Amino acid sequence: MSNSEDDLHEHAQDIFRALSLFMGRGREHSVEDVAIGTGIKGRTLSSYIAAEPLDRKVPSGDKLARLMAFFGTPFTSKILAR
Repeated sequence: MSNSEDDLHEHAQDIFRALSLFMGRGREHSVEDVAIGTGIKGRTLSSYIAAEPLDRKVPSGDKLARLMAFFGTPFTSKILAR
């Protein structure tokens, strides 16, 4: 992988880790709650935290912005910390 591909992969991992801390079974927010709060379909949100890396999707810029607005500073800080 080139450096830019490595960077993209690392950013995707950062987003996955942050989402996994805030959303999903046993977390502060259920997928359904986040779907209601962001307007992003639950199935799409679930794809962001899929257990299998090959099944995992990365949110587009506008969806990531909606997630940042929903979760607030703690979530945003984890993504922008790099």
